[in-house]
Amino acid sequence: MDDRVQVGMEVRDADGKRLGKVSRCDAWGIEVTRGFWSPSEWVLRWDEVLGVEGRVVKADRSDEDIFVLAAGGLPSRWRRGTPEVDGSLEPASGTAPAGGPVPASRGPA
Repeated sequence: MDDRVQVGMEVRDADGKRLGKVSRCDAWGIEVTRGFWSPSEWVLRWDEVLGVEGRVVKADRSDEDIFVLAAGGLPSRWRRGTPEVDGSLEPASGTAPAGGPVPASRGPA
């Protein structure tokens, strides 16, 4: 969560096009609304916020991304690195392996 983002701030996409204003901030992201009589709403996760400059929030969205998605591709800005794994596929001690039996509940059925 970015404490600099506040309700009422303007939101622009990566191309500089106005998307609307922040209408709500939550722990997982922000809601953006544009229009009054028939409003359009978008939800942006915090990892889609590129930055804040003054009273403007820059979002990691672009019109170009729509065309790449329509062609069956994945926009380059959406690609994230793969987290490194220590090589161990063993579950942590005290946990059941994937597909294993579910522990019985201790309460009444």
